[in-house]
Amino acid sequence: MHFPRATCITAVSILTTGCASASGVVGPAAFPGAPVVSRSAPVSPAPLAALDVPRLLQTALALQGTPYLLGGETPSTGFDCSGLVRFLFRDQGWELPRTVREQWDYGRKVREREIQAGDLLFFETESRGASHVGMAIDPAQAPDGRSGRAFVHAPGGGGAVRVDVLESPYWRSRFLGARRLF
Repeated sequence: MHFPRATCITAVSILTTGCASASGVVGPAAFPGAPVVSRSAPVSPAPLAALDVPRLLQTALALQGTPYLLGGETPSTGFDCSGLVRFLFRDQGWELPRTVREQWDYGRKVREREIQAGDLLFFETESRGASHVGMAIDPAQAPDGRSGRAFVHAPGGGGAVRVDVLESPYWRSRFLGARRLF
């Protein structure tokens, strides 16, 4: 069957216009098997429950030693950095996006001197922009008596959930900023 060229061009225009009007643009998954999410405008999380920061911190610290797993988001399988953060907040009824870059768009910016336990700390470790996230904890919980702003995170490459300090040279040089969700 043969269709006039004008008909084909019109059909293609109608089809592509319909796609362009869909809400958000779907981007690539951050890791194999990751859920595909919409790249619509950033929104602050809508809590389903009040956030209990002491419980949030207690849960985070109890997960120390849980192995790193790319794409992991449960204690039984392991965590990557954004999976750990998502798990901690989901445990309290808050739904966060899956990837670091999407989590970077949530909440409000916090000045470094105003960081509190429960704030999310973002780092540029692999590429330009936010590529690693951790959660600030009480400075008294810094490892080995080190002073500074402590945070719990799931570092990659055979690591496990652990506590580090922002003031260490590695983390200091890669720090991008902090966000508060509560």
